[in-house]
Amino acid sequence: MLERLRAHPMIARLTALYIVAWTAIGLTRGSPLAIPYLLEMVALTTLVLVLDRRRPFSTGILAGLSLWGFLHMAGGMTPVGDSTLYETWILPVLRWDQLVHAVGFGFAGVAVFEVFMPWLVSPPRPAAAAWLAFLGSAAIGAINEAVEFLASQLLPFANVGDATNTGLDLIANSVGGAAAAFVSYRRAGSAAGDVSRE
Repeated sequence: MLERLRAHPMIARLTALYIVAWTAIGLTRGSPLAIPYLLEMVALTTLVLVLDRRRPFSTGILAGLSLWGFLHMAGGMTPVGDSTLYETWILPVLRWDQLVHAVGFGFAGVAVFEVFMPWLVSPPRPAAAAWLAFLGSAAIGAINEAVEFLASQLLPFANVGDATNTGLDLIANSVGGAAAAFVSYRRAGSAAGDVSRE
């Protein structure tokens, strides 16, 4: 795993820095979510490193996944009034929560495409790549909603919202999945074009 960290030193350093910084901010302000968020980020970062070791991700996807982690921790650790940034409306129809979902599951969908691309026909068919990214994003999003539900049952301070929030999250996840499908479609199309020109 160390060689993968050395392959992307800037992303690794910035990710480690913001995890430590947001955890310190959370602990300083007495947030009960500071330790759960720290454990979550360590687990997810480890998962990304394990997957990256087996099938290296592109630099853009690693940067995007790191950005997702930053936005997630900022949402939970930044106080806004009596709540957090996660509950804040940044547009009349968009909360920080849904923005993080759309961005995060968009990058997650393309990450799924990169992990499973070797199992597609070569060159990969653009439509298959798009479906793979979209369905991968949807699957990870569903797992996330299940984890949020369990957190709401086990951690009364988790504040993950009600059924309306879950519905909005799923819509945001779908927006991110659609973006991932579009990107993967284009990338697969480019790969097919490169092969045809050889």
